[in-house]
Amino acid sequence: MASRFRRIRLLFVTTQSAEIAFWALCIFLLTSPFTFFLIGEDPTAPLARDAATMRRPENSQALIYSLRVLVFLAAVFASLQRWRQTRRDLSRVLPIIWFPAWCLLSAFWSDSFSTTLNAALALILLVLTGFLIGVRLPLHLAARALIHSGAIMAVASVLMWLLYPAYGAHQAGDASQAVHAGAWRGVYLHKNHFGPLCAIYLSAVLLASRRVLPSQAYRWGLAAFLSFLIIQSWSASAIALVPLALFLTWLVVVLNPAEKLLAGSAAALGGMAAVLSAGVLLASLGRDATLTGRTEIWQTALTYIVREPLIGYGFGSGVYAGFVVEVGRLHGVHDAHNGYLDLLLGAGVIGLALFLAAVVAAWIIARGVYSFGGSYGAGALVLAAVLDGFLIAGLTEANVRPLSAVAGLAFCALGILLSAPRPKKISPTGSHAIRQERLAPRETADGGTESTAVGA
Repeated sequence: MASRFRRIRLLFVTTQSAEIAFWALCIFLLTSPFTFFLIGEDPTAPLARDAATMRRPENSQALIYSLRVLVFLAAVFASLQRWRQTRRDLSRVLPIIWFPAWCLLSAFWSDSFSTTLNAALALILLVLTGFLIGVRLPLHLAARALIHSGAIMAVASVLMWLLYPAYGAHQAGDASQAVHAGAWRGVYLHKNHFGPLCAIYLSAVLLASRRVLPSQAYRWGLAAFLSFLIIQSWSASAIALVPLALFLTWLVVVLNPAEKLLAGSAAALGGMAAVLSAGVLLASLGRDATLTGRTEIWQTALTYIVREPLIGYGFGSGVYAGFVVEVGRLHGVHDAHNGYLDLLLGAGVIGLALFLAAVVAAWIIARGVYSFGGSYGAGALVLAAVLDGFLIAGLTEANVRPLSAVAGLAFCALGILLSAPRPKKISPTGSHAIRQERLAPRETADGGTESTAVGA
């Protein structure tokens, strides 16, 4: 009898590990890897764009969209086994639904209706895919799958550098960005996609407890691997991203309200000191005072934002009323190099406000789940680190666009976090009693069971 039980347990753990590996591969595919191959672009050839919309050739991104649709369909198929639970839990996406809804609505006043429509639908797919993965897997196992996707990305990027160096690293013969020759870009278009993504994964790995990653050798080995890749990307912003993401996660998820006030005040004072000593700080990071020309790009962006501040020019629009053409002429780039300015250009103040409201809601969810502790709390901390890394990365790159590598990971993580059971407070007598929400026990990685109760 005992032998039979051990065989059943081994079969369960093996099957569960295979499923986690499958979702890890799916999450990796959501980051738009192997971009050069998928869009049929040669890095040594000048990029062809439609002068009217600044889009790549028609259907060049069809394979990227197709991969994301296939991942979404896989998540839908997997959720059918728990369809009643999935249907009941759909209300949990309400904290973010208004943001993609506004982005979708902006297609009607966009410079390019189809471009904005595609971007908004891609955003919705990312969030729903993450949500369905979260419904399928307990939160700590979904966080484990996400971290495993980082391992897949790291290995694939090294293989790309070894087997296809012209794609895996910037070259002196690149048609654009030849100045970065030698910097790794892995399986992505640019080092500024690759470096921050590695940094976000590293932040998640550093906050992963044994409940998320039982093997500490694997955890620290992956952390060292990702650190190596960050160095190879030559991305100073990626190096700075890791401690900032860890601090922000500690501030908004781990600390209680009184501690947040104290730590926030200290951070504000530190920020003021950093601004006053910006020259020395930037020099230590290998940056000039303009952040490699970014401040000049931002000034150009602001001149267009003030012309249509409330609703913008259409989410993810390729032109932004001529901004992209102008910034290309002046600075040789095709975006605002800041996620928040890019969002203001596309969706206006209303869109940015809805996005930030969704972020705050996600923080509240993460804090509530983390406060309960257990496996779900450990998973919530990892997912919050991914979201916070995404927010910090947006300060120097326009990575809110759904087809970007960082956005693909972050919006999926946000969807997973939204799937978590909510802490519910009731105060019938003013005592603020806590009612725990309980779902059916789920099996854990060691073959046992664990309640998914969540308290505040």
